[in-house]
Amino acid sequence: MADELYDAALARSVSHAFERLEARLATASPTLAGHVARWVRALAHDARPERYFLAPSGFPLLLLPWWLEESLRGGHDPDFGDDLVYASVTGYLAVRLVDDLMDRDAPIEPGLTPAVIVLHGEFMGALAPYFGAGHAFWGELRRWSAASAEMAAVDVGLTRIDRVTFERVSARKTVGAKIPLAAVAHHLDRRSELGPWLELVDVLGCWHQMADDVRDWARDLAGGQMTYFLSEAADRAGAGGSIGAWIVGDGLAWAHAELDGWMATLTAMANRIGSPPLAAYLEARRRAATASRPRIGLSRLDRQRGYRLADGSQASLWLPPLRHRRRSDGYARGSTSPWRPGRSWSSAPTDAAPGPWPACGSTAWPAATCPT
Repeated sequence: MADELYDAALARSVSHAFERLEARLATASPTLAGHVARWVRALAHDARPERYFLAPSGFPLLLLPWWLEESLRGGHDPDFGDDLVYASVTGYLAVRLVDDLMDRDAPIEPGLTPAVIVLHGEFMGALAPYFGAGHAFWGELRRWSAASAEMAAVDVGLTRIDRVTFERVSARKTVGAKIPLAAVAHHLDRRSELGPWLELVDVLGCWHQMADDVRDWARDLAGGQMTYFLSEAADRAGAGGSIGAWIVGDGLAWAHAELDGWMATLTAMANRIGSPPLAAYLEARRRAATASRPRIGLSRLDRQRGYRLADGSQASLWLPPLRHRRRSDGYARGSTSPWRPGRSWSSAPTDAAPGPWPACGSTAWPAATCPT
């Protein structure tokens, strides 16, 4: 699917972006270069780093501005495109690093922290040649950067996520994706046509984050991570009820209906925008998500938790306290668990072991609730 989505020229720009970053760091900050290289390799699971951005189930941070430019001008400016991809990659990595630093479960090399300064500088420097000091684009950049930071700050303090909070906060941490879209529109002097694309980012953020949460609900539950899906499950299961049993019995169908509603809205938006590749992308994501649904449920819970699950009543006997999971981007938890950023993306194996588990019979896992 990645080969079908990413034009060869766009894929080359992504590869060039990492070559450019590597060269810049090697010259300007060779010690930091080693820390960044190890971190980026870890994000890509020791594959080539561009694969992290080309994964088809990641948020389409690079695809959206590519399609917008194609829609507005009927083609692409290679030089501007290379710089925009470089800005998007370095800007994303800066936000991702801050997100990882905020996440106590994601260990970060102490020597990596200063990379935030360099990555932000590269992000800004790549865009500077196209927009003068007083250009309206910088107002957009400040607006969406502040919104992204605010969403992350609010998200940290949440103890429960309802639908309104999810739509206004959790799912809107992809708001930074509006910056490259604004860059395209301002570069072509077509700002008046940007509105529908910005609206689409917000709805796509909801769909993408919810799909991520549904895909990894068993792992999130086992790790005590809070999501909108698990908050809803806890409310509906009630005091003393089984979150896992509600999810297996009714929750997945409820979540799929939520996803279908957002996808219907996205499809209508794409039709109004009139971008064939955007419409094709959404249809491909819809089909992939629908095809994966039969594989989510008891079989995964059984693999990950080791519970005897002849029926739903045995699901999730041990329910650790839910804590909030931070993530600030579309790839984050990114996926296998997006959108938590300390993990890998959606391209990672879906049945990876979630461990480590608390010892059966310990304070965290009372003996009476151990699996049989």
